[in-house]
Amino acid sequence: MKKGIKFATVDIIGILNSDAIFTDLFVLENIAKFHRQNDIEVSVGNVIQVSAAGKVVRNYSSKNWTPEKLKKPGSMPPHPTVFFRR
Repeated sequence: MKKGIKFATVDIIGILNSDAIFTDLFVLENIAKFHRQNDIEVSVGNVIQVSAAGKVVRNYSSKNWTPEKLKKPGSMPPHPTVFFRR
């Protein structure tokens, strides 16, 4: 991941695992637009984990997440939901 970030030439970076997918075809376009319109450094989104059988096993909402939570052990947002300015 570190090499990918180091050599990235884009303005906004997100990390998606090899077995993960976006559920919306326009999610990257929407994230870029959100960052541009709000002049922000970092955004945190939602994630739904689904088992191989298609059952939802975790539904993470970023609704109540704040940067202050980074100070608490074990309180990190799932990295596939984080997008940040390079």
